[in-house]
Amino acid sequence: MLNLGTEFIITLVLIILNGFFVCTEFSFVKVRPSQLEVLVQSGKKRAQLLRTMLESVWMPIYLQRSLALPYLL
Repeated sequence: MLNLGTEFIITLVLIILNGFFVCTEFSFVKVRPSQLEVLVQSGKKRAQLLRTMLESVWMPIYLQRSLALPYLL
């Protein structure tokens, strides 16, 4: 069994990782298609990759936004 300090550190690391993934998901949901299109047309490779990723998502954008909201509360 782990001691209390080790459990605390593991819990803290998991909370920080969860926050990172929630921020990443929210940034995908929040990006405006018009803003992304400008970046793609200017030749940004990562913007093209992001656009491809977002186009392959099967859920509508409004549903994604409503699902991301509880993470912020």
